[in-house]
Amino acid sequence: WEMFPLTPLLVSMPTIFFSTLWPIDVGSTTVFFSQPSRERAKRISHFFDFLIIFINKVLTEEGIMTKEIQMSWLEDMAFESLLDGHRLVLDADDNSGGKDRGPRPKGLILAALGACTGMDVISILKKMREPITWFNMKLSGEVAEEHPKKFTSFKIIYQFKKSDGLKPENVHKAVELSQTKYCGVSATLKDGHEVAWEIEYI
Repeated sequence: WEMFPLTPLLVSMPTIFFSTLWPIDVGSTTVFFSQPSRERAKRISHFFDFLIIFINKVLTEEGIMTKEIQMSWLEDMAFESLLDGHRLVLDADDNSGGKDRGPRPKGLILAALGACTGMDVISILKKMREPITWFNMKLSGEVAEEHPKKFTSFKIIYQFKKSDGLKPENVHKAVELSQTKYCGVSATLKDGHEVAWEIEYI
């Protein structure tokens, strides 16, 4: 796919759409008669399939795709999120007015980072046909002492088993590709934070 401006595409929509009908010239006037209903419906369906795929591609490449979730207050400090069809409850501990019904929000940043890069690494190693049977990560983040007590840096330790006999160069490549190309969470955090990583065999 090459990138096309969205405006010319929208301008051309009427022309593309009406090409799904049969044009018949009557004198100086062009009259559109419907094709047989089944064929016409098939062509219109193909047109809208193309339109949806194309616009999604344009929006993604222009960086304006939106990720949206909902957060609902339950009680006290507890909130419930509907994320990808799954419900997740977040809460504070007793000392902060909560009832510990779920994890704290800040820890989910580490969990998201780990899951994102971990999925990349496993996917890449499997494509390399590496015989991986065990994989673990340790993630940490330094937090500022003063409010808003934000994360200032992150570190990931990727752990693998020596007994799996993985090729070190492939493991390093998998992790590096995740950190430099594929992991969207890591890329987001790197905009304002250091994300360090290392590989460990146990």
